[in-house]
Formats: sequence, C-alpha cells, structure tokens
Amino acid sequence: MAIRILDCAPMSPWFPRWEVGGACILVETDQGPVLVDSGLGLHDYANPTRMVRLFGFALGVVNDTERAAVRQVASLGY
Repeated sequence: MAIRILDCAPMSPWFPRWEVGGACILVETDQGPVLVDSGLGLHDYANPTRMVRLFGFALGVVNDTERAAVRQVASLGY
C-alpha cells in the first residue's frame, strides 16, 4: 500500500501572506485507489458557487484546473 499527498488547492491568503497547499490524500490499496478529501473539483473551477468564489477570494486559491484531484490522479495512471 502506498500513500501519496497531492496538492489540490494551492493558496496564497491575503493575511498572513503565505504560500500554502490544500492536501488531498491518495491511498493506493490492493482494491484500487482511495481518494481522501478531493479538494476543489473541475465544476468548482468552471462554475463556482457563491461560497466557492468567496472561499477562493479570501484564501487566494490558484485557479488552475490541472491541480484538481481528478487530473492529478489521472496523470498517475488511474
């Protein structure tokens, strides 16, 4: 079993001005991969709700669909 930590929501909040990541965990089991906390999805980037827009503005979430968990897991071959 392998455990991978994916950065699925890089952020740069207004205060304090830090560069942080949103960790998603991918556990590779004998029965297949298990994703724990998927972070923002492709729909959140394409059609964000009011809450997602507020969250993104307040925390300075980078608008990059390649950082979505579904894209990162696919790039690992799943």
